Amino acid sequence: MIKTMRLLGIAGIAATGLFMTACNKGAPKLETQKDKVSYIIGQNIGRSFKQQNLEADLIDLKKLSAGIEDALAGKEGPISQEQM
Repeated sequence: MIKTMRLLGIAGIAATGLFMTACNKGAPKLETQKDKVSYIIGQNIGRSFKQQNLEADLIDLKKLSAGIEDALAGKEGPISQEQM
């Protein structure tokens, strides 16, 4: 349960960072269903982070993206489950 809450907190921080990055680049083009779904997921994560008062500057967006990609690909990352 603690690991899950910690992961949700990290995900929230990540979403906020992604949201802030998107804001700096202007409104994203949402042309496909995939674009729209991806943006909606990011918004939901960002709102969750905001509700938890998580700061966007606490995460590295490139590392966050790499972690998400590894998890979706079923790869083991450089940090073990026990270390999380």
